[in-house]
Amino acid sequence: MFAGQGSQYYLMGREFYEKKGVFREWMDYGSRLLEPHLGVSMVDLIYRDRPDRFAPFNKTRETHPAVFCLNFSVARALIEEGISPSCLLGYSLGELVAWTLSGAVQFEEALECVAEMAAKIEEETPPAAMLAILGPASLFNEKREVFRGTCIACLNFSESFVITGSREDIARVQKALQPSDIPCQLLPISHGFHSPFLNAIEPELKRSVSTLTLREPNLPIVSCLRARELSGRDFTPEYCWELLRFPVRFEDALRYMEAQEPSTYIDVGPSGTLSAFVRSVIGREAESKAFPILTQFGRDLRNLERMRDELAL
Repeated sequence: MFAGQGSQYYLMGREFYEKKGVFREWMDYGSRLLEPHLGVSMVDLIYRDRPDRFAPFNKTRETHPAVFCLNFSVARALIEEGISPSCLLGYSLGELVAWTLSGAVQFEEALECVAEMAAKIEEETPPAAMLAILGPASLFNEKREVFRGTCIACLNFSESFVITGSREDIARVQKALQPSDIPCQLLPISHGFHSPFLNAIEPELKRSVSTLTLREPNLPIVSCLRARELSGRDFTPEYCWELLRFPVRFEDALRYMEAQEPSTYIDVGPSGTLSAFVRSVIGREAESKAFPILTQFGRDLRNLERMRDELAL
C-alpha cells in the first residue's frame, strides 16, 4: 500500500536510508533527478540535521515528489529482500507509485510528471488546508453550517474522513468542533487536494500525463477512486486527473479487496497510517493482517523484523 500527500515528515525513513542499500540507492537516484526542479537535494532536505525535526514539511513542490520517491524506494527495498507484492493499492498520489512499480510507467517519467504536477499546484492553485476528523462522514451533512465552504476529500473508514477548504474555513471548522469533543487534526498540506481548488490546473495536468508512455501493468492495481481493480483502459489523463481531484474511497477499496480473499497488507508509506486504517476497516477478528514499516517513532527495521517473524518470512 502506497500513501499519499500529508503522510510526510522530516527524517522519514532515516533508518532505512542508513541501513538499506537499495532504499538509499533509489532515494539518491530520485534526488538527482529532482535537483533541477527543486534547486536542492531532496535527500538533504529530508535527512539533514535541523533544530526541530517536527517543523512543518508542507511545501507541495518538495513534499509531492518526496512522498513518491519514499514509497517507491521502500517497496524496492522489500522486493530486494524477497517480500514481493501480488497486488498494489495506492492512496491518492500513492496510486501513481503503484503505476510505476507495476511497470505501467517508467520511474523517470513518472517522477518528472509528479515534479511538474507539484509545481503547477503550488504556482497556479490557491492556498488551502485539509483536516482529518475522527467521526462518521455523516457529520458533514448533519452539521452543514459547521462544514460550509468545505468538501469531503477522503473517506478512510467508518470513523475517519478528511475535508478540504480554505485556510480560514478549516480554522473555523476546527474551532466549531471543539465543543463537540470531535477530534480533528490539521494535515501538513498547503493546497487543496481532492477538491475544486485544483480545477485551475485540469488542462495542464491532463496534458502532462498525456506525455507518459503507459503500458499494461504487470501487477494488479486496486483503485481507491473506483474501489475496484483497474484495467489497461483506466490509465488515461482523465483518470489521473480524477485521482487527484475527487474523493479517496479507501474503505470501499479495502472492502473490495476483502471480498476477494484474506490478504496481508504492507504499508510502505512514511507514517504507517494506512495499516491503521486497514485494521479499523477489517476489525480485530479478521483473517487478514496489516503491517506498517515506517512510522514517525522510528524503529523501522524492528517493524520489518516483527512482520517477518509474524509471517514466518
